[in-house]
Amino acid sequence: VLSVAMTESIWAACGRPAQIAFVGGGGKTTLAFRTARDVAAEGGIAVVVTTTRMLLPTTDDVDSVIVQSDFDDARRGVEAAIAGGAKTIAVAAGEEDSPHGKRAIGVPVPWAAGLLGPGLGTVCVVEADGSRKLPFKAPRQPQEPVLPSDIEVVVAICGLDCLGSKLVEKEVCRADVVAELAGVELGSTVTHAVVGKIMASKAVWCWNAMNCRFFAAINKVTEHNEQDASEVTAAVIA
Repeated sequence: VLSVAMTESIWAACGRPAQIAFVGGGGKTTLAFRTARDVAAEGGIAVVVTTTRMLLPTTDDVDSVIVQSDFDDARRGVEAAIAGGAKTIAVAAGEEDSPHGKRAIGVPVPWAAGLLGPGLGTVCVVEADGSRKLPFKAPRQPQEPVLPSDIEVVVAICGLDCLGSKLVEKEVCRADVVAELAGVELGSTVTHAVVGKIMASKAVWCWNAMNCRFFAAINKVTEHNEQDASEVTAAVIA
């Protein structure tokens, strides 16, 4: 179990993989950019993509943003950005409007590995799931999450502020899936045990990439909810 509040590099804590994916609840995009910066700090070049949707990155998030629907054009864009000194690069297949602002359209899954290599990225950071900005979810298989089959590390995220919420779609993404997997009723309260049941299961999150290494990450830990964090961690590793 990873604590998102940790000051060390999450990329290093996960073994410095060449491909790492973030799935689950709110906080994936922030962690993706943080991981990209961790890679750059160690001399690598990070390419950030989504295979679903995410807010369109800006140069406040990464050194360069490339929007191309054609893989070869995207690859050339990455090469040019790196030649120009970029260490963190976001790639999207397109963009669209959303209630929250411009949104990046996800790239085809094979692009993750295809944007790595000589003159390209050394690490690909993949946002591979959506949660409508809600802190807790379970994936609806087989549509979710959208993982490369050769992904090395998958990190599932849950925000502690989900505790005490109701298992309804307004408060929990895919509430019906969470209820079924946790063996509780729709509309019941999200407890430490419910979170632990979902976050502990590699088969839930990595069903199409079971050779990866899997981590659960607890987000939104503060000095006021450290006991909750401890209880969720205990439930995950039980």
